[in-house]
Amino acid sequence: MKKNFLRKLIITGMVLVATTTTIACRVNDKETIISTNVSQEVKAKENEIEKTIELGNEFLQQGKYEDARKTYEKAISMDCGNKFTYLSIKDRYIEKGRVDDAYYVIRLALDNKVDYTNMQNISEEIKKKFVVTNSEETIMRNGSYKFPEKVFMKINDKDIFVKVKWNNAAIDTSKPGTYTFYGEAEEYNRPIILTLNVEDAKIGYIKEVYENDGKRYLKFDEVEFFIGEKGVEERRKDRQKRGIPYTEESLRWDDGWFIKDDDDVIKNYEISNSAPLSVSAYLMEEGAGSTLKAVPYEKFKDIVSEVNSKHPGVKSRNILCWITLENNVIIKVRSQYTP
Repeated sequence: MKKNFLRKLIITGMVLVATTTTIACRVNDKETIISTNVSQEVKAKENEIEKTIELGNEFLQQGKYEDARKTYEKAISMDCGNKFTYLSIKDRYIEKGRVDDAYYVIRLALDNKVDYTNMQNISEEIKKKFVVTNSEETIMRNGSYKFPEKVFMKINDKDIFVKVKWNNAAIDTSKPGTYTFYGEAEEYNRPIILTLNVEDAKIGYIKEVYENDGKRYLKFDEVEFFIGEKGVEERRKDRQKRGIPYTEESLRWDDGWFIKDDDDVIKNYEISNSAPLSVSAYLMEEGAGSTLKAVPYEKFKDIVSEVNSKHPGVKSRNILCWITLENNVIIKVRSQYTP
């Protein structure tokens, strides 16, 4: 009986071992299958990203920049956390000279918090390749000036009108001199430098340009020129003084542009032979705009004569100009736009 019991016990043990071994094998097989499937899926995804980047490269090479950007963005969206995708696309853009596009890709990586410190360093290195946009303007002492909200910048070899954020809140024009201001294109992080020349000058109507004893002269009727809120206030005072009805809207006509001329005093000033003379383009060609154009003395003389002859006896329709003086001699003349 003991022999039978022992025999049964051995057989039972063998069955249990066999059963356990079979289950263990099945689990290993399952793990192997899962591991293989995941590996294949990862590989397939990597291949798809690589093919998409290659397609973007083809568009880039063909100059189809918008198609290239969309394709690259698609590649990035397949795995937003893959830093090598961003770096690969960035390198291609740099090779093609598309610095702004390269910067855009690295900014995407920063937005997605991918390898942040390294990407931040790369973005700063790319910014060093940006061409600084320089702008220069000239205004008169105590004149009103507002930073331009938008400027033209060359982005990827195209002139684009972009919004600018300036680092300075206000400009003091009470002292003549040259001042430098810094700004940045908000969307593109492009730097811009504005050089503002504040000149000590007078503004007035030029009645006549003439010569005497081999020297050049002009007859000048000095006025006061206002714009913005100061112009609105001066126009209000003028209307009240003369008893002319007005509305707030009429006071703000053309951004408060206003000329105050309380006397008829005419002064004669000598013009230096080397004085640069500039007039608004529309004075030479109708509809040409207010951009200043340099002209020789004889041309300037003809323009003054022609403008003044259109409204004889109406001094407010004479040509309005800024003159810069040195030792009471004019060393610079530039016309002022009048609406």
